[in-house]
Amino acid sequence: MLYADQGDEWITEQSPVDITPTTEPAAVGECCVQEYSCGSRVGVVLRFGTIVGDDRQTRYWLRAAASGRSVGIGQPADWAHVIHTDDLGGAVLAALQAPSGVYNVGAEPVQRHDLVQGYADAVSAGSGGFMGAWTRWMIGPRLEPLARSLRVSADHFAAQTGWRASRPEFGACWLEEAVELQNLSR
Repeated sequence: MLYADQGDEWITEQSPVDITPTTEPAAVGECCVQEYSCGSRVGVVLRFGTIVGDDRQTRYWLRAAASGRSVGIGQPADWAHVIHTDDLGGAVLAALQAPSGVYNVGAEPVQRHDLVQGYADAVSAGSGGFMGAWTRWMIGPRLEPLARSLRVSADHFAAQTGWRASRPEFGACWLEEAVELQNLSR
């Protein structure tokens, strides 16, 4: 979530970042890795997409969707950078062979309306909704990085390591295991 909102433009590792109090800890961590890296030490930074699958955050959003609450953040036509939980370990293993640098890691970007609808479909909730301006204001600036349009490319990581997401495109099937474990609908 370090990248600045880029609308429909593709984001690479060289794209501009927008550091806020919410994203500052990650930015500081990245600086530490880059300072550590030198000719005799490898430092790799992985910029993962939003994790989706059987994890605590996904289960939270699924419960919210099942109860009819809006789970969409940002604008429906904007982009989200996502990665399935099944792909995390393989990406970390691939990173062990990567040269020093910053790498984007994730599946193909998904438009937010498709992501939100995937959550609604997974719990048989009809159509998914987006949070209104008032709700976003109440939550405050912590939410802003999550609302950015991030059409992120992981091509550089693939080129350096050969890693590709085993779940390359988001779909409601990404959520099936979490739905079953939560006994939500279906």
